Amino acid sequence: MDFFTSEKTDIIIKLLLAVFLAGIIGIERQRAQKAAGFRTYGLVGLGACMLTLVSIGAFDNYIGLTSFDPSRIISNIIVSIGFIGAGIIFHQGIKVEGLTTAAGIWLAAIIGITVGMELYFLAVVGTVIAFIIMGILRKLNLD
Repeated sequence: MDFFTSEKTDIIIKLLLAVFLAGIIGIERQRAQKAAGFRTYGLVGLGACMLTLVSIGAFDNYIGLTSFDPSRIISNIIVSIGFIGAGIIFHQGIKVEGLTTAAGIWLAAIIGITVGMELYFLAVVGTVIAFIIMGILRKLNLD
């Protein structure tokens, strides 16, 4: 029995790509000395990708037999990430901290979803644009 079938190899590549792309955004946050960095963003991307793969593949046998909608799992990823983001945002006097980190974690989940849905071009371009917004614009003080 061959453990590394083409389907399993494809899953491994998707998971690693989701971690890598989400982690790129985390690296920028880490360089900005924020609490969430590569590991946090990578884990969010990994989890979102895994749940997307589950929603696509695990319930194939039930489509048409029940009212199951695979997109419901994906929509709930976004809702659950909102709770994490809300925990990151806090007020310090009149200043609000953590908004960019919370938005980045939300985006990391979306990157994981797009990789899981095999929308690789969208995932890569979205990561590049996010890195530009979070990294380059931060250096120019364009918050």
